[in-house]
Amino acid sequence: MGIFDFWRRKRRQERRAIPVTASVLNSVDDRQNAAYFTTAQDSSADKICSTQERKRLRAMCRKVFLDNSFALNAARSLALSVYGSGPSLQVKTDNNELNTAIEQLYRRWRKQTEYDTKFLTAIQALCSDGEAFFRLYEDPYVTIGGWNVELIEAYRVESRTTEMLLPNEYDGILYDDYGRPVEYTLLIVHDNPMYPQPLEWETVSADRMEHLFIPCLANQRRGLPLLQSALQTLASLQKLEDSTLAAAETAAKLSFVLETDLDPSVDLNGQYVTADDGFGAFDTITLPKTNAGLTLPSGFKVSQLKAEQPTTAYSPFKTDCLIGVGAAIGEPRNIVLNDSSSYNYSSARLDAQVFERWSATIQTLCVKILDSHFKTIVSAIADSNPATKTLLERYRLDAIPFGWYFAQPTHIDRQKEAAADVMLLKNNCMTYRDYYAKDGRDWRSAFDQIAAEKRMMTELGITPDDVTKSIATEKEQQEVIGQ
Repeated sequence: MGIFDFWRRKRRQERRAIPVTASVLNSVDDRQNAAYFTTAQDSSADKICSTQERKRLRAMCRKVFLDNSFALNAARSLALSVYGSGPSLQVKTDNNELNTAIEQLYRRWRKQTEYDTKFLTAIQALCSDGEAFFRLYEDPYVTIGGWNVELIEAYRVESRTTEMLLPNEYDGILYDDYGRPVEYTLLIVHDNPMYPQPLEWETVSADRMEHLFIPCLANQRRGLPLLQSALQTLASLQKLEDSTLAAAETAAKLSFVLETDLDPSVDLNGQYVTADDGFGAFDTITLPKTNAGLTLPSGFKVSQLKAEQPTTAYSPFKTDCLIGVGAAIGEPRNIVLNDSSSYNYSSARLDAQVFERWSATIQTLCVKILDSHFKTIVSAIADSNPATKTLLERYRLDAIPFGWYFAQPTHIDRQKEAAADVMLLKNNCMTYRDYYAKDGRDWRSAFDQIAAEKRMMTELGITPDDVTKSIATEKEQQEVIGQ
């Protein structure tokens, strides 16, 4: 290395060190900023999502999640908006008998395994844990397919001590050369809390595990809680609520202040006293009982404390804090506050549209897991059910066309929504299958029910005009009674 190369290298090192050298740090703020940027130099996703960091955030977010009713309501609203009671499955082969058989068997499997409840819990866990794992395992008590789904807590997916040095292993997940999961390492936990937990692990193949999380960084491989950005806000809100409640309780009790012109170091007889001697001007006077009269020495007057808590600034501050909680989860103000009284139709629809897009984005992550579980269950059903196996002989498992239809949130103005749907159906811009799928219903079942009702009305001699007239007559009668 030449002398000029040496000095160029030295100069580059000095320029890099300028922001954190002692000569530049002339104030406390500069030192704090330098410490922040020094610790934030390595900002890779794996470092930020390290095991210790996720454990700390999980513990804090779970505490907030269980103790704060608004945070719990926000997580519950997110789960209900994303998943609800579960999507409706529609198999789209040209064999209606096969479609109905698969849909009914899969619906029964979901009820047996409480599948929808586990999915709702997993979506709520995105707020407190940041991730959730689904494990497929063979269960002899499940009569349909023989497979069950277990919801795995995030802390159980961790590395063995001997696996930490593997090049393609990260925090309990082993990847191939292309970054795809190959297998998961699960910590074995016994059901009895009194039983000592040994460090035992088991390995689960990646085709039996599904990982649900929302990545925020490039190459992020483990999830971070959604509530982490609202932890400081919730802590400030908790401090304010505790202080306000303590002040309100103090003022609500029979408390008063004595005012006097006497010297604090002199008693009523003019003698100098210490803190341990008799009655002094700073002593506390306790009433003998409730609603009792009080005789004060000469020179004293009494005034009661006024209940001035909570102040007028309490409610706006609390609202702003809760809005911050909703922003961390992606929910608008009226949903996280569970109050739309101040909203008009346009404002509510505008906020709802943004939240619905966010919910649809999370639904795409759920659909990937739903597809994987559906294919496994259909394959198991075909092996155990001879009738279904015969029907499936014409189709490959990967070639079965099917779709998931989540129940869509309804508009505030149902009349406007109905008029828009009628126009779309009339202009062939929407099919009846899509219309019924908005409510999670099967269009074939709906048509069968409509046909059955029309046959029954024909047999009984009831026409649609008769139904319309009876409804109008009943409405007029109610209006007359109301007047």
